[in-house]
Amino acid sequence: MRVLLFLLVGLLLYFQPTYAEVTVQVLAQNSVTWDGGDFRYPTSLPQITVVKIKVPQGDQIPEHCHPVPLAAYVAKGAIQVTTSAGVQAVFNEGQSFIEVMNRWHRGLGVGTDTELIVVYAGAKNLPLSVDRNGPAELVKGCE
Repeated sequence: MRVLLFLLVGLLLYFQPTYAEVTVQVLAQNSVTWDGGDFRYPTSLPQITVVKIKVPQGDQIPEHCHPVPLAAYVAKGAIQVTTSAGVQAVFNEGQSFIEVMNRWHRGLGVGTDTELIVVYAGAKNLPLSVDRNGPAELVKGCE
């Protein structure tokens, strides 16, 4: 009987399904933004938001600033980001970056239509981005 049980367990282990190897790749990790700036997390009730942003080729995301930290992944195309100080970077498909916080900047879709997956580490009732005509208490926090 023990031999039969041993054989049964052996057969079950032998025919156990195999799975593809799981891999983990860090896409972005830093304690500063892409231009070397600082960021800090909001102190109120935290709220994570994930969005997909589509920027047609040649279209520009108007000047804005983020009162919360965020990371972006370029799923398609390329994005050129320019701060109000003229500092510029281009991020291509497959690249990730930690976006500037509390700094005026704009984005431009370059080459082809662009798709970004963006993760905001925000707070409940706090906007993800602010334009120059936004609430005064948020606009004054942007440089």
